[in-house]
Amino acid sequence: MKAYLITSDDCPPCEDLKEQFAKQLQSGEIEEKNLEKNGDEVTVLMNKYKANMPSLLIVDSEGELILSI
Repeated sequence: MKAYLITSDDCPPCEDLKEQFAKQLQSGEIEEKNLEKNGDEVTVLMNKYKANMPSLLIVDSEGELILSI
């Protein structure tokens, strides 16, 4: 299972989510995917899972979406 936090630099709600999940981001439980740093990968994730900015995506080992917040 993998968890991704989709963020952007100029996004106040993104900053709020990063604060809420700071411990999990620091420990590596959640991987931040930032639009400005990982543009192509973020675009693929957002299109594949029909996600908005910001989003927390949890996917299983086969890449199937379990939860999107």
